[in-house]
Amino acid sequence: MLAGVGCKDYDDDIDKLNNRLDELTTGKIATLESQLSSLQTSVDNLKSADEALGKRIDELKSDADANAKDIEALEKAQEQLQKDIEAIEKDLSDNYVTKSYLNTTLSSYATTKYVGDAVAAVTQNLGKFTTEKAIQDAINAAKDAAIKAAGDACKDAFQTSFDAAVASANLVNETKLTKAIDDYDVKIKQYLEDAVTKEDGFINKAIAQAVSDAVADLQAMISGRLTSVLLIPDLYVGGIETIELKSLSYEAWKVTSTASAETVAQGSTTSTTAASATSVRYNVSPSVVTKEDVKEPSFVFEKAEVRTRAAVSEQLLSVASWDIAGGVLTVDVKKTAGTALTLDANHVYTAALKVPLADKYLGEGEVGTAVYSDYVALTETAIEPKIAALIDLNSGKATDGKFECDETATHYHFSAKYEDAQAADPSFTEAYNKPIDLLSMVTGCYIDNDEAKEITKETLKAAGLEFRFALPTKPYTVGDNDTDQQKFASVANTDGAWTLTSKLPDGTTNNQAAIDKTPIVRVELVDVNNKNAVVDVRYFKVQWLREKIAPVDLEILKTFNYTLTCNAFTGSFTWEEMVTKVLGKLGENGLSQAEFIATYAAPEITATDHTVGTVAQAAADGVELVYNFDAAAAESAAAFTWTLSPEQIGNVIADLIAGKEVKKVVNVTIPAQNAYQGKLTFSFVVNIKKPTLPSIYGYDSSFWHSDYTLAYVYPIQYNTPGAYATCAYRYELDRLFADSKPVTNLLPCGKWDIQFAKKQPATGYAPALTGNTEPAGETDKTGYTLKKGALDAVQLNYNGMGDNWYAPETTNTGAVNAAAAADITVQVLNNEAGIGILKQQATLKVWAAINPYNHIELTDFNVYFVEPLKINTELTNAYFVDQIISGSEVDCSKAFTMTDFKDYIVAEVTTGTGEKEKYAAELYAYYAVNAPAWDLANAKTNLKKDANGNYVVDEAITAETAKIKAADRFGVNCITKNGSKLVFKNINGVKVEKTVQLFIPVTVSHKWGTMTANVTIELHPEEPAN
Repeated sequence: MLAGVGCKDYDDDIDKLNNRLDELTTGKIATLESQLSSLQTSVDNLKSADEALGKRIDELKSDADANAKDIEALEKAQEQLQKDIEAIEKDLSDNYVTKSYLNTTLSSYATTKYVGDAVAAVTQNLGKFTTEKAIQDAINAAKDAAIKAAGDACKDAFQTSFDAAVASANLVNETKLTKAIDDYDVKIKQYLEDAVTKEDGFINKAIAQAVSDAVADLQAMISGRLTSVLLIPDLYVGGIETIELKSLSYEAWKVTSTASAETVAQGSTTSTTAASATSVRYNVSPSVVTKEDVKEPSFVFEKAEVRTRAAVSEQLLSVASWDIAGGVLTVDVKKTAGTALTLDANHVYTAALKVPLADKYLGEGEVGTAVYSDYVALTETAIEPKIAALIDLNSGKATDGKFECDETATHYHFSAKYEDAQAADPSFTEAYNKPIDLLSMVTGCYIDNDEAKEITKETLKAAGLEFRFALPTKPYTVGDNDTDQQKFASVANTDGAWTLTSKLPDGTTNNQAAIDKTPIVRVELVDVNNKNAVVDVRYFKVQWLREKIAPVDLEILKTFNYTLTCNAFTGSFTWEEMVTKVLGKLGENGLSQAEFIATYAAPEITATDHTVGTVAQAAADGVELVYNFDAAAAESAAAFTWTLSPEQIGNVIADLIAGKEVKKVVNVTIPAQNAYQGKLTFSFVVNIKKPTLPSIYGYDSSFWHSDYTLAYVYPIQYNTPGAYATCAYRYELDRLFADSKPVTNLLPCGKWDIQFAKKQPATGYAPALTGNTEPAGETDKTGYTLKKGALDAVQLNYNGMGDNWYAPETTNTGAVNAAAAADITVQVLNNEAGIGILKQQATLKVWAAINPYNHIELTDFNVYFVEPLKINTELTNAYFVDQIISGSEVDCSKAFTMTDFKDYIVAEVTTGTGEKEKYAAELYAYYAVNAPAWDLANAKTNLKKDANGNYVVDEAITAETAKIKAADRFGVNCITKNGSKLVFKNINGVKVEKTVQLFIPVTVSHKWGTMTANVTIELHPEEPAN
């Protein structure tokens, strides 16, 4: 019987199984629940009727005499109703269980155990109960407690077991499975009935075991039943899934090998041989299917045309072996000998895999049920096998014996002719006293879409192809004595293992006289199924050497320590150390100094953590490793001297400060002077140590606004030495440091610098650092200018100090040197960017260089740029008086003043004689102040309208909160300007009786910006008394 399953079958079976699951797990309980619900509804209805009767009786009793007969009849009806309720409730108690109780008791044997133990405990103590009701109540309470204790865990255990059994059934519609599920259904129905009618609503041990057995029976039936087989395609032809089988095709070679001739010639007749089995993979469902669930698969075939197809009785393919693992069926397929899979253009063979089910899944009378895959196309590809080298010292491939073949033109390596091999270098070298495993040198290869692919020896053997080796007998003479190299080797085949051994012409083997001889081997790939036809033939040369000495890796030979400094690191490894750590570990008994030098060539070095230098026998610029291979060198002389410049060590200070390990490694390789001696490798390591770090020399706290974090940059004060005609900024920054020396503990090559920080607190301001990297390096002055956009705002001037990054005053050995006294000024440029930085801060950083490649930040601090002037909002000895016919005047050239950063009065006219007043006019010119601009139309008052609508004077009103304009109360143009004077006239003419404050906006521009303020002038009713 055939159970073919397609995608639609999957969907249908899922639905069917899900429906059946619903029936089995919920249907039976739901039926019982519906009965219980019906009875409970009856009880509820009767109770409702009882309540209604009670109310009616109460109503009638309000007039007991008139309604005596009715009351008596109703009371009898109520008594009967109560009896009916009690009867139904007893029926419920005796014969039915709740849905939750039934779900729990059906869950598993665990529930039975819990309930059984609880009931047993009560039963054993019956003597303690005095009434049957007490006994029943105790039993019921014990049941409820036990069931609650079991909880949903028991229910979940049963449900999980059942769900797993049904889920693992997957997607089938087989008769036997249907019958199994039906049998399971019948059993579960009976168990439910037994539980309800015979066991007081819970499952006993016998029923629990029966349920368990039923689940196990169903699970055994459905868990491993195969339902589908789906090809995992490796090839599509024309968009169609295809199984590809390869055939080996070749034109045989004729080999002529005599004492006088060694020639090869390829024929023109094509021969083919079947390739070994091809692995074809299929996904199986369910994925739990194992090899025991199915029988040996086979193929069925069709010959398909464009519109028709017909079955093929001929067995085109055979299954060599098969296995199932991880839900994948792997079938090793072989083409039947003598068959051709390629048809004409209009026809193609197709094949489907037939997988019979194991007998345990077959029903009564059922035979041969199988699952079939979809039909897929078959194709056959002919490939030409070639000999390829796994080891060939003449090729560019590695010598690890792994397949590596990139060039399609020469993918088989070795030499095509005997004469070519004679002219070539050896493909392999070996010690004279060790045999060569010839098979380890070769493999098979073919071209597929211009890509070389390997055919392993195992695959070749399965196709009837194997390698054979021979020594051509035609002499190959070398040297003045015309020594025949071919007489110094022999080939042997022992149980399929091909070896080449050195020998002398007289047959003596493993003799040193064979050293340096270079015999040539012919390798043939032959078809044992075709009269040993030669599929391919190549030649390669080998060379016998002295006994090979394996390469020696001494790993880390010596570790040095170096403290970061100005000087290069230099470490020596003496000949005394060489004797102990190197020479004594070479060969069986060690080497002498002379033997070492005679054996090994000049060293080579590599490095991954620094730019590696060169190797030489004498120190010079760029030489990293100096070697002294002198047989007469004293033991105290250096065999190796390793030098690393500060540039090679590079920037490591950040890691050193962070406590990280910093080291540099040079890897030394010393090749042997001969082919049989392995190379010598080792490493030198130097651990870089943190030096004494530079630090701040000291501060002069008298110049700091906030000690060592904030300094104020002031403009140059008027009439001081070095002052300009007008105000300028030339702040002496170096004065913030003790003795004007910013840094100490510098190495002789150390330097220091102060630059604007990359990140600035003022929005839009930053130095234009090269590469946006701080600090700016030597010869790079971008760190000295604070910019806003394209404009320079602030400049650091290092007066008379030369280029940036400044050397210490002394160059004593060690980190003991301090900076010379510096002369650094902060210049604010008189432009939009410079004016914009006033009243803002800038951040500067102090840097130190340990050497030219390692810089550290010592500290940072801020400077605040103090603005030179501020407007005095109160006029000096100036006020208006109301009701002055000519107008009340205030002379602003005297009364309107400003104050500079040192609290000196700045005014157009000097009026005072005190220290802070007597320079007013000079300062007015020094700061290049322009005449104030008064916004008289927007002058305001300290009047307001109260809650009653009255205008009142409010002393709390300020220029910022004032709202009523002077023009609104005293008339338009009540305040006018006449030259440097302001004039007030009460245009409206109503005399004020209280002093009113007038707030007049004024703008003053000067060299370093524009200021705006509100000047307060009082308006008095009368001339105030002196």
